[in-house]
Amino acid sequence: MKTSTTGPNEGAASAGASTTARTASNDFPERSPSGGYSLWVVSGNQTSKFALPSSGRVVVGRSRSAGVRVDNPSVSREHVALHLGPLPCVEDLRSINGTRLRGLPLEPGATAPLRANDVLDLGAVLLVLRHRSLAERGERTCHPALFELHLEDEEAQLECGGRAFAVARIAFEGTLAPNAAELVVASALDGRDVACSPAPGRHDVLFFGAEPADADARLARVVRHVSDRGVRLQATLTCYPRDRPSRISTRANGSARPKPAAARADGPIACDPATTRVLRLLARVAQGSLSVILLGETGVGKEVCAAYVHQMSPRASGPFVRLNCAAIPESLVDAELFGHQRGAFTGAVSDRAGLLEAASGGTVLLDEIGDMPLTTQVRLLRVLEAKEVTRVGANKARPIDVRVIAATHHDLAELITLGRFREDLYYRLNGISVILPPLRERPLDIEPLARHFLAQSARGQSPPSLSAASVALLQSHAWPGNVRELRNRIERALVLSDGPCIESEHLALDSSALGASDAKRTMPAAAAARAELQTGLRAEVDSLERERIVSALESCGGNQRAAARTLGLSRGALLRRLERLQIAKGPG
Repeated sequence: MKTSTTGPNEGAASAGASTTARTASNDFPERSPSGGYSLWVVSGNQTSKFALPSSGRVVVGRSRSAGVRVDNPSVSREHVALHLGPLPCVEDLRSINGTRLRGLPLEPGATAPLRANDVLDLGAVLLVLRHRSLAERGERTCHPALFELHLEDEEAQLECGGRAFAVARIAFEGTLAPNAAELVVASALDGRDVACSPAPGRHDVLFFGAEPADADARLARVVRHVSDRGVRLQATLTCYPRDRPSRISTRANGSARPKPAAARADGPIACDPATTRVLRLLARVAQGSLSVILLGETGVGKEVCAAYVHQMSPRASGPFVRLNCAAIPESLVDAELFGHQRGAFTGAVSDRAGLLEAASGGTVLLDEIGDMPLTTQVRLLRVLEAKEVTRVGANKARPIDVRVIAATHHDLAELITLGRFREDLYYRLNGISVILPPLRERPLDIEPLARHFLAQSARGQSPPSLSAASVALLQSHAWPGNVRELRNRIERALVLSDGPCIESEHLALDSSALGASDAKRTMPAAAAARAELQTGLRAEVDSLERERIVSALESCGGNQRAAARTLGLSRGALLRRLERLQIAKGPG
């Protein structure tokens, strides 16, 4: 990964092909040395950092006139605008692929408040807003995903001759409230360091610019600070470049963290930078116990990535259990998930453990979580909170220890708005959301995947090769069905081929084999029509919703709590609607 840093008065900077910035001095107003923001842009395997002004409007997109130019096909010409000031916000400029803030989609043209360390998803590109005076404001902790960006940035700079650094892994023994643990660790850090809590009872600390002796001293200060409060801990320290990446030096009173299990031969195939970046994140997430939501189109490989997280985690020796929530009749989902007692319903002839109970000590994948019935969602939330499950027809709860990975091609935020998915369950599952890019956005994976499917389908025999023409055809296809469609196409080509080579005619057999040029001609027009229809419908819905909310507020004298009760909403849900619809807030 290469990292570039661009200042506000360095002209048009271009450290790599994927991200450039136009930062002429007349674009951004003057700012104080301690104020202002920086923007981290993660595109493929490249991370770039750009200085931003303390105030003003900065457009991010592919256009040459954009304040921060991101040359990625998933990003619109003018994708978002950052409105900077004491209360920064982000505005979606009616982008084609949309914008996600903290994992939730913004409405086209909507504006939302933006906090330091917030992550914005722009198609295959991530933006992270950083306040350059975080140290002066006393902020010492960050989200685990942002911690990983920090770590990747330091590793990249080290490869280019940058400074040394170190990472400490701290595990608390006994019980300590998560908030209390975070405060204890943060209070022991100085302005040079940052920490995150990837799992309950564990903290990771990044010591910037620390040689081994200095890192030892900084970790010893944290250990002493925590021990003085009567808390026992184990700590390990990895010093870069001295210990990187194979040897972990043990410090304080702890032992080295166990190495993750190796990925199986049938694990994800990653040759494209967009895929390798996702797998790097998943490998790091796997080391903790955070729940994970895998998002992406149908057929992108969510189940393979879920298995990869399990294989790379300390739970790799435990079971990996899958449940497709859309493939089981609604009346049987509870019994499959939670188990049942004999006689609980017709056909229950014996006691049976559910998938959550069977996966204890391992990982459970809830595929197509967006199709789970609401009644089951209520029970699942209770099980995840209590860490115990009660079989259908039983009275006694059984303890479980599982890590949950959820996967869906649905927009969960939209399902929450429609009342088809519980908001509290979403936040319980959403330890971290990872978007898997579609196959058309990772073209370098197509040929290796095709050869892999050929070898699988050959069933031990020597597989045929792919001609240059067939490879070109595969790479030009839009792949609306993603990896699943590619596998089916390869298996069909193998059946139809009677020679040592797969030719293009074995692949392009019907009109569904659209090349990229055809797809590019048809997809924008369809997308524009669909966007226009959705915009019109959204405007009508927003108008009706605004009218009802205003009427409720007026009838309740502007009291938000009373209006929320009248509308059948929580106060938090009402506040979000007031913000989205730009309705003036009355008294709480």
